Amino acid sequence: MRSEPTLDELLDEPIVRMLMASDRVEARHVRRLMDEAQHRDRAAWRNPPRSPEPCRINAG
Repeated sequence: MRSEPTLDELLDEPIVRMLMASDRVEARHVRRLMDEAQHRDRAAWRNPPRSPEPCRINAG
């Protein structure tokens, strides 16, 4: 059972289409943006940044 709509389902909603039209946004641009974000997310998981060295404080 799926609880959240897909991107295609959201982009097919009449109210979303009206809002996008008023903002001059095209569905293909939204799809491209989401694809790019997905690729960046996957790349980040493949090559996670290394944690910085812990900060050492001299109390003496």
